[in-house]
Amino acid sequence: MSTSIHYPAHSNKSVHVALWGLQILAAAGFLFFGSMKLTGAPMMVQCSMLLLTPALSSLGALLLVGTLIGAVMTHLLIIGGNPVPAIVLLVITSIIAWGPRGQLLRLLGKRY
Repeated sequence: MSTSIHYPAHSNKSVHVALWGLQILAAAGFLFFGSMKLTGAPMMVQCSMLLLTPALSSLGALLLVGTLIGAVMTHLLIIGGNPVPAIVLLVITSIIAWGPRGQLLRLLGKRY
C-alpha cells in the first residue's frame, strides 16, 4: 500500500497544506478528547491516528464523521448541552474526508 496522497489534477499545493493542517488539528483534538474518555471512546484515539497516516487519513475522517453525526444528534435530542464543538469537528473531518477522496475510492477498489 502506498503512503503517498494522490490528489486530483486540479489540486494545488496550498490545498494540500491546508488539508494537512486540518488533519493535524483534528487529530490533536480527537487525541485530547479521546484520551480524556479513553475507556469510553478508544475509537476516537484510533481514528485520530488514521488521520495522521497519509494513506488512511480519508478513512479515519470518514469514520469520525459518522461518530460526530451521532454526537451532534445526541447533544440535540438526548443530553442537551452545546453541540458546537462536535459540529466544528464534524465540519473539519468532513473536509478532510472529501479532500483526498480518491484515497477512499482506492481503498474500496474503485477508480475515479
